[in-house]
Amino acid sequence: MHADALIKYNYYIENMPRHQIPEVDNYQVNRILAMTQTTKALRGKSSADTTTLLNEINIDFAKTMNNIIFDKHLFEKGTNLITGPLNLPPRKEKKQTPYLAMIQVPGPRDYPLLKATSKFTFRTFYNRAEVGQAQREIVKECNDVAEKEIFNTNFTKTITVDDFTQI
Repeated sequence: MHADALIKYNYYIENMPRHQIPEVDNYQVNRILAMTQTTKALRGKSSADTTTLLNEINIDFAKTMNNIIFDKHLFEKGTNLITGPLNLPPRKEKKQTPYLAMIQVPGPRDYPLLKATSKFTFRTFYNRAEVGQAQREIVKECNDVAEKEIFNTNFTKTITVDDFTQI
C-alpha cells in the first residue's frame, strides 16, 4: 500500500511542470563552473562541455523545487488529491544533531577493554597458528611451482593424457 503511494508521489513530482521554476542563479553557476575546472576531465575544456552538466543541474533543481512545493501542498491541503487520496508512510524523525558534533564514548571504567581485545584477537585470523601454517604452505607450493616448467613445448608427436601426466 505504501509502495503504491510512494510510486504515485514520485510520479507526480517527476511530471510536474518545470517551465515556471527559475533556474540556478548566475552566482551558483559560476561556483559550479569553477568547481568543474578542478577536475581532470573538464579542466581547460570549453563551456560546451559544461552545458550538459548545467542542464542536469537545472533539471535537478527544478525537481527539488517541485518536491518542496508538492510537500507544502500536501501538508497544507491534506492528502486528498484530484486523482484520489495519497496515503504516504509516516516520515522518519531525524535525529537531533549534537551541538559539538561529537558522540558519547564510554569511559575506561565503563568499557570492558580486555574483553573486547580478547574477542578481537580471537576473531582475527592472522594471529592463529592454523592460518600461519596455511600461509607458509601456500608460499612453499608457489615457490615449487615457480621452479618447475609448467609449459613443455618440446613434444614432437601427440601424446595421450596418461603420458602427459607422467611427464
